[in-house]
Amino acid sequence: MARESVENLPFSDDPAGLFAYSDMFFINRLLWLGLSLGALAYAEQHFSFDFFARTQPQQSPALRVSAHTTFSKLPAVKPQFGGWLSWQTSWRLTKLEFSNLVRQPVFLITVGLLVLLAILLTTMLGLNPDFPELPVTSRMTALRLSLGLFIGLFLLVMTGELIFQERTVGFWPIYDALPQSNFVLLLAKLLALTGSAALLTVGLFLTGVGVQLGSGFSDIDWGRYVADLLTDGFLRYCQLIALGAFVAALVNNRILSHIISLLLFAALAFWYQASKSEPSIFLYSFLPGSATYSDLIGFGPNTALRPVLHIVWWCIAGVLGTSFLLTWNRGIVASLPERIGQWRNQFNWPFRLAFLVFGILLGFSIWQTQQRLLALPATQSIQYKTSTMAIPSVSGQSINVHILHRHPYQVQHMLRAAKIAMHRGEQLFGAYPYTDLQIKEIPVGAVDILSKPGQLLISEKQGWIADNRQPDKLDHIDYLISREVFKQWLVHRLTPKQQSGDGFIRQSLAEYLALQQVAKQYGPERLRQRLDQRASWYAASRQHSRKAESALLQSSGNDALERGRAALALNSIEQVWGDKPLSFTISQFYKKAVQQPDAATASAFSDELAHQLPDSLDYLKTYLSEPVWFDFKIGRVANLANGLTVEIITSKWRENKNGQRQPVPINDYIPLAVLDQNGHTVYRQLVNPNPDERFVSLPPLPNARKVIVDPLGAWPEPNKRDNSKIF
Repeated sequence: MARESVENLPFSDDPAGLFAYSDMFFINRLLWLGLSLGALAYAEQHFSFDFFARTQPQQSPALRVSAHTTFSKLPAVKPQFGGWLSWQTSWRLTKLEFSNLVRQPVFLITVGLLVLLAILLTTMLGLNPDFPELPVTSRMTALRLSLGLFIGLFLLVMTGELIFQERTVGFWPIYDALPQSNFVLLLAKLLALTGSAALLTVGLFLTGVGVQLGSGFSDIDWGRYVADLLTDGFLRYCQLIALGAFVAALVNNRILSHIISLLLFAALAFWYQASKSEPSIFLYSFLPGSATYSDLIGFGPNTALRPVLHIVWWCIAGVLGTSFLLTWNRGIVASLPERIGQWRNQFNWPFRLAFLVFGILLGFSIWQTQQRLLALPATQSIQYKTSTMAIPSVSGQSINVHILHRHPYQVQHMLRAAKIAMHRGEQLFGAYPYTDLQIKEIPVGAVDILSKPGQLLISEKQGWIADNRQPDKLDHIDYLISREVFKQWLVHRLTPKQQSGDGFIRQSLAEYLALQQVAKQYGPERLRQRLDQRASWYAASRQHSRKAESALLQSSGNDALERGRAALALNSIEQVWGDKPLSFTISQFYKKAVQQPDAATASAFSDELAHQLPDSLDYLKTYLSEPVWFDFKIGRVANLANGLTVEIITSKWRENKNGQRQPVPINDYIPLAVLDQNGHTVYRQLVNPNPDERFVSLPPLPNARKVIVDPLGAWPEPNKRDNSKIF
């Protein structure tokens, strides 16, 4: 109607402004608005809450006939706690706590870091500077010691965080109001932490096996993995969890419990590291002999102590864990005396039995420990395998070389090294002075190597487990065998007297000859690397010593001087004079000392050296009698058509007792080498630079790209960075 009214309006009546419609249109709108409001009022009156409250429901006739109502009995709900149900509840809570724990980013990051550190320690960070090592199982399980500090700190922190978790997030009013006992709730947390410790241990195991298999090493000792990672790994981590839980209950403060737990663990770890030479047996969770394990004798005299001490620590861990369950309070935090006073309400027969059992076992274990300490064996028997080689001697008889070993990986290499050293020794000193030579593998511990007449005792860490798949890096074995074989003549045959300078005879001469064997078999580059090691060793010893620097010919009992500095000094002489005349001088000294035992002194060798040296090289003997230092620097280089001109700036000095430099006039010969772009030597010459004549002329060398002074690094210098220049 409204629409028709609008459509039928004449053109002149079309709306031209606001409210310009006809009266009929407004009447229509008001009519419909009134009808709508009336319908709304009716609906509100009949469908409101008051309407339904006043209206009675209509009952069907069938329902009105029923006179009696029947009820069925439902089973009564009776809450049950304790017994087997408590263990079931603990197990369900354990799975919940464990899943929540391992899904946390901090746990995943920790596992990733653990695996990464383990791989780095066995591949890059833990590389042996002397030779590449095989990934034997004892090396892999030793990761539990180097990474034990990291794992222990993590577990102690996670123990405190998990115990205080409900209080940290504000959920404790509901959690503490649960009907389960402390035993059920707290045992679940301890078991979840134990599961995380098991995961970390499995991570170490898988990493070790992965490194071994990835390196192509298949001689895996599975029993060693189980024994080491279980006893010194997982079970020790559980004991630390018990310690952290007890501290948390005792302190009842999250931050303070972290601080105390970490301080206790740091003190235990520091004391254990400080007492490695004489291990203390009463350090909670630590077992003696772990750091000195040997594949030959196991844990040595501590083998009998470790099982009993392990029971001692587990008894203490049991006491700590039981005390944690009793001391932890629920609800409002109470003081320590009040919490201990609550023991009377919870100290029922299971707790009493636990304390009784742990106490009896603890007392018995301590008594057993004392008994076994009194009965420790002085030595341990070792089952050896023997390999033998007959070496012809200049005397016409064969020399039998016997190798008694536990690790077979480098036996053949050692036999070859002994054969070469024997031939070289007989060339220099005559017939081998003994009937045979025994090379014996000894457990790691007291000494790395010990030489006796006709016998070499070499620690299992000194080349026995070297990686035989990298033969070009096994020069340390040749050096070690050669050095000790030469000592059969220079030390055991001569028997130098204990006096000033005897260290030069006992150590330095054999050191030089052994390094020359390395240079012949592995090249001058490997010799340069070994001399760099000796130079760094000697420099480090000087930094830690406040005594005045002494000369080589006066040294006694100073390995860094007699082997480190001596290797540099004797190789400096060899670079100028040559190996053949220097070795001949050592040979002549030995033959004279054999005939006159009193002549086996450092001064006698100095006299022999002075006798053999030409007059122009007489200054070389001062390398042994004076602690001189050098500094070489390559200045300007001119590569002209008629030749190569090199400027060499040199200086020489000695240090007085106060460490001050005293300049010494220099007129020494030093080797100068010219290299091409590939690093190959194209020219080599002995030069004699001095402050008055610093420029050295060389022939035309069109392929020259680099010049270097002292290419072997034999002259002792505090800084070798300026010894070369590229042009």
